[in-house]
Amino acid sequence: LYAPDAPPKAADMGNATVRPNMTVGRAALVTLLDRYDGVALGATPIEVQKLMYFLQVLGEPLNLRYAKNLYGPYADNLRHVLDRVEGHFLTGYGDGTARVLDADPIRVLPDAVDEATGVLTGHPDTAARVERVLELIDGFESMYSMELLATVHWVMTEDPAAADDWQRTVSLVHEWTPRKRRTFTEDHIRIAWSTLRERLPIARQQ
Repeated sequence: LYAPDAPPKAADMGNATVRPNMTVGRAALVTLLDRYDGVALGATPIEVQKLMYFLQVLGEPLNLRYAKNLYGPYADNLRHVLDRVEGHFLTGYGDGTARVLDADPIRVLPDAVDEATGVLTGHPDTAARVERVLELIDGFESMYSMELLATVHWVMTEDPAAADDWQRTVSLVHEWTPRKRRTFTEDHIRIAWSTLRERLPIARQQ
């Protein structure tokens, strides 16, 4: 018996679909990933999910249906967006079947950046929200830290008491899954909680 061949790399997967339009939401996605790539050298699917999570939290009407998941807030319908733009605006997502922790970095294709910039020029509110996301996540540009920040925000939003009590936030994050208990230290959760209190008052108001 022979082991099955490994799936091809995401960058080697062709995309025969028609190039989609650069909508405002797609332009925001492209711009966020392009700017994020300058600091983090590519984004995993976890980081893409969290970037768009915070963009929606800040008021962008993306209609992403986020729910509590293993790696924090997760929107399954964002997966369909990534599949649609893969090979046209982005590369690295492939067919979306790679394990999350083994996935290639998702990066923006050069031609998409200028196109996205042109679209956002006509939508200054969205462009401003993109900047707010980048300000919010400053210092948290990694898969671990983005999951941490979004998880803590979710807890603070879902439990009003946690928004005013970092120790309760620690308990709720650690109750989420055994993995989060092992992965996220009390000190790191406290730092994320304090950052959200300082940079995102909405976390206390929802």
